[in-house]
Amino acid sequence: MEKMIETVVEDGVARITLNRPHVLNAVNLQMIVQLRAVLSELRHKPDARVLLLTGAGRAFCAGIDLGAPFMQEEEGQADPSRRFRALMDDAINGLMRDLYAFDRPKIAAVNGAAVGGGCGLALVCDMVLAARSSYFLFPFALRLARVPDMGMTWFLPRLLGRSRALGLAMLGDRLPAAQAEQWGLVWKCVEDEALQGEATALAHRLREGPPRAFAEQTRILDAAPFNSFGDQLDLERDVQAALVCTPDAIEAVRAFREKRPAHFGWPANPTEGQSQQETQPRVKHRGGGA
Repeated sequence: MEKMIETVVEDGVARITLNRPHVLNAVNLQMIVQLRAVLSELRHKPDARVLLLTGAGRAFCAGIDLGAPFMQEEEGQADPSRRFRALMDDAINGLMRDLYAFDRPKIAAVNGAAVGGGCGLALVCDMVLAARSSYFLFPFALRLARVPDMGMTWFLPRLLGRSRALGLAMLGDRLPAAQAEQWGLVWKCVEDEALQGEATALAHRLREGPPRAFAEQTRILDAAPFNSFGDQLDLERDVQAALVCTPDAIEAVRAFREKRPAHFGWPANPTEGQSQQETQPRVKHRGGGA
């Protein structure tokens, strides 16, 4: 089987490189399977403290490979809609759930084009660095007669607001990295030659941080849009109360008093020891949606 994912764990950083440069790292079924397997392995590696996702060659990711066999609909095929639902549940959405649930800091280093699902792979990461020559493209409505998927309808309105999210999805215009930074879609736009170095330096900063607090950051911020102010205060209280007596929190206070850097522990699973209640966000949905 062709190896479509390159993984190197070094100095606390797990660098995952999408490796189909001849098709701009377009995602096929084999890549999904390999990427999910890599994520499963990394969950059990305490030395993989930060995940850094990037692409080989001149692109980050051109999205789902529409020419791959798993995306082809044969003429006369029975119930293609049902087949596609199963494909999304079993493969595409499974990958996105795995990435979102990966409980360590995630950085995307976007080199070149991030198109369609490639944008989803970038945005599911906690922080996105983009090379100045890179761009984001959402070619769904006008070009493909489809809607954004791979979590993009969840991320785009939160990051950009409804108007900009709809504009990008409907028009399919390129969003240059510099403008993406101005709009708040990415953490930082950097010069092309500095991208990998800046991404590695950022990963090295994060690898020294407290793992459980990092894991809680994402879920508590993602819960906020659905909670009332009072509910969010309650969630902050519950999470803070669970964290305040952890070894990392105690070490942080001690280091502050002693005027030295804190040294945090990294268990095999950064969220080990949490109860099911602690690991699930308290979310209230507005309206009738689930």
